[in-house]
Amino acid sequence: MDGNTVAVFGVAIISTVGLIITLSSQIMHYKLKKEQIKADAMLKAEEINAKNKLEIEQLYLVRQSSENPSGLHTGGTRFSEDNRSVREKIR
Repeated sequence: MDGNTVAVFGVAIISTVGLIITLSSQIMHYKLKKEQIKADAMLKAEEINAKNKLEIEQLYLVRQSSENPSGLHTGGTRFSEDNRSVREKIR
C-alpha cells in the first residue's frame, strides 16, 4: 500500500468514528427527550386523576349534606343498612 491509500483509510476511519459519536449523542438526546415526555404525561394523568377524585368526593359530600340537612353525622359510612347486611352475609 502506498501513502495515499493509507491516508484515505485513515480519513475514512476518523470520519466514521466522528459520525458514530455524533449519532450516538443524538440518539441519547432523543431517548432522554422521549422519557421526559413520558414522565410529563404520567404526571399530568396523575394530576387529572387526583383532581377527578377530589371532585367526586366533593360532590359526594354535597349530596350527603343535602340528604341530611340537619347537619347531624349519620355514622360516617358510605353504605346503607342494606349494604351492611349484604356485606355481613358475605363474611
